[in-house]
Amino acid sequence: QNLEYVHLKDAMKEAIQLARLGNQYFDQKAPWELIKKDRVACGTVLHVAVRVSRSLAIIMAPFLPFSSSRLWRALGYDTDVHAQTWDEALEDVPTGQALRVGKPLFTKIDLSDTKETPADRFDLRVAQIADVQEHPNADNLYILEVDIGGERRQIVAGIRKNYSKDQLRGRKIVVLVNLEPAKLRGIESRGMLLAAEDNADVGLVRPPDAAPVGSQVLGARGAPVLPFSEFQKYKLQVGPDGTILFLGRDGETRIRLAVDGTPLKVDKGMKEGTWVH
Repeated sequence: QNLEYVHLKDAMKEAIQLARLGNQYFDQKAPWELIKKDRVACGTVLHVAVRVSRSLAIIMAPFLPFSSSRLWRALGYDTDVHAQTWDEALEDVPTGQALRVGKPLFTKIDLSDTKETPADRFDLRVAQIADVQEHPNADNLYILEVDIGGERRQIVAGIRKNYSKDQLRGRKIVVLVNLEPAKLRGIESRGMLLAAEDNADVGLVRPPDAAPVGSQVLGARGAPVLPFSEFQKYKLQVGPDGTILFLGRDGETRIRLAVDGTPLKVDKGMKEGTWVH
């Protein structure tokens, strides 16, 4: 419909969304691991992936005519992908059809000359809460003294209704170290802990138990100061199994936050897609 009304940008966005969902499904199912445990389930995942590829070959043909033709041929077709109708994008790949193994459709982009990625704006680290005090001017705020690895910071956090002081003392958390300092009800806060929030419920982002205090989670030490207004433009959310995903500004990246390969998780059963801030 978008193409019929020459809404080319919107049509392209819809096509890219299908590709994103396909990638997300493939990554979550991890067929390279699934095949070791359940070959039938792995076959289902690969079938879905091939079917999504078939749909993309037809849908993307107006935008990527040559690449779509190569994908169509790789899927075992000798016909012209540009002769297919939109309804045919919903059809399945015939049983027994042989796929053609070939070169990747696109060459890997060399990022060595890239000046900055979305993650470079962040200095996210594992921290540990050394002390907790009640904010004198706000019923829902705590004043936390946290160790961020060789340095202690004071952070104001709105989690007083969700966690007791005893639950917090000594606990490891994840802190955005380079957030611009701000005064919250008269008390300066130099950083922000990460937590998922769903209505009134709050769940702290929990690093692996073995992660040393000061471990880098995202970005690098020395990242420029990040104003809160700019931080709000970036997206973090709860992913599968309570993991934490960094999505950049517009979903242009998808990084599962981890320390030495072990993923961070939210400490409560927050549903997938819950925003983290």
